[in-house]
Amino acid sequence: MGNSVQYILVRIEKSVGIAIILTLLLGPIGLFYSTVAGGFTMLAVSAVLVVKFFMNPLDLSFLAILFILTPIYWIICLAWAIFAVLEYNDKLRTKTIAHGRESSQITPDNIVNDDFRRWQEHNPNASLNDYLKLKQDPSMTGID
Repeated sequence: MGNSVQYILVRIEKSVGIAIILTLLLGPIGLFYSTVAGGFTMLAVSAVLVVKFFMNPLDLSFLAILFILTPIYWIICLAWAIFAVLEYNDKLRTKTIAHGRESSQITPDNIVNDDFRRWQEHNPNASLNDYLKLKQDPSMTGID
């Protein structure tokens, strides 16, 4: 009953390059990789423009405005994608750093250290998981 299970959640940073490629190729749909809220927002703007176009497809002034606004719209999607990925990655790094400071949990930086290496020399048939269990529950005296 004293055994507790430690789960480690691994999150990978998003790639700015992938965000740029997806947004350049797919516009607001590619924006979903970076930010779901941004993707829905820009998709809604697209839907409004498409509905407006189909309500009066022969309105040349609207077509001219649409022709001018489309590259601007794409650039806004692209900028939003870049900033959203940078913000996501920054929050991810901040949470990781904060978690490491607030908690005495075992982190990747201190898993394989001199203490583990010495322990492994005395316990050659044991695994890293055994070592981690021992670190979590110091009352364990040996390996099962």
